[in-house]
Amino acid sequence: STCQRICTMSKNYRIAVVRTFGPPENISIESHPVQPLGRGEIRVAVRTGGLNPVDARRRAGTFGGSVPLVLGT
Repeated sequence: STCQRICTMSKNYRIAVVRTFGPPENISIESHPVQPLGRGEIRVAVRTGGLNPVDARRRAGTFGGSVPLVLGT
């Protein structure tokens, strides 16, 4: 049931992080705790995610910005 899936959601979520500009090997997958919901907020379960070509430029440091950065946002 939907309630059962919601109640058993992970207490953590994973993000793709770049802490140093450079090659794809500089991407690390990190686990972070799920934050409590605020008033009027909902949580959506995401099973898969993806990156876009601009994320490669961000990772390489050619698109501007600063590190650390979370890809796919």
